[in-house]
Amino acid sequence: MNMHSSRIHDATRFLSAISDQPETLSELMTRIDFKPWRLSAWMRRPQFRKRLAVSLKAMRRRRKLDLELSATAAIVLLGRVLAGGKGTLVQLEAARISFELYCKFYRPRTGSAKKDPRRATIGAVRSLIHPDVSPEEALGHIEALEGRAGAD
Repeated sequence: MNMHSSRIHDATRFLSAISDQPETLSELMTRIDFKPWRLSAWMRRPQFRKRLAVSLKAMRRRRKLDLELSATAAIVLLGRVLAGGKGTLVQLEAARISFELYCKFYRPRTGSAKKDPRRATIGAVRSLIHPDVSPEEALGHIEALEGRAGAD
């Protein structure tokens, strides 16, 4: 096997490894036996980046599915406990965390986004003068500034 096909084979092994099982990059580097500079070289190749993007997209979909399934299991567990069934504190805490993560990251949002009451609306007229400054003092400052602007 020549050097070029060996590098392609290593890149293919890397991409299939990240698709097969969740591992950290350092674990993958140890298992597949490649150096960081090799990954840098692969990242410069558009074809590798496209295949990597496809693999990462599949991983995101799998994570979303895992989280949705765990949220469903959490709801089932909470329902069973509320109905008088058994459940440990660890199971209840895991169910709570799982459902909160699902709600935070993946729950579909319906309707329009709620507006933040503190956020100023675009186009709303608001005073640029500090509230502690009296209207008379503000008018004096404005007239003084207008007087200077005309002198230019």
